[in-house]
Amino acid sequence: MYGVRLSDAEEGVETALANPCEAELLSTVACLPMMQLSRRSHDTDGRPVEWIGSVHHGSRHKFAATLPTADRPSG
Repeated sequence: MYGVRLSDAEEGVETALANPCEAELLSTVACLPMMQLSRRSHDTDGRPVEWIGSVHHGSRHKFAATLPTADRPSG
């Protein structure tokens, strides 16, 4: 899309405590554990083209991933 050819991405999942702003936006209280997701994608020249950071209420979120095998490529 937009002429960008993606090469790779790094994705992370971790826990963090909600700060007051996040707690208000998520209708909860500060300092409760949250699930924090981050992703950074690069184009074929190694330039970063995407950065995503999000915070999710741990009791209202499910994480799932489909992992292709060597004999069944993704796409």
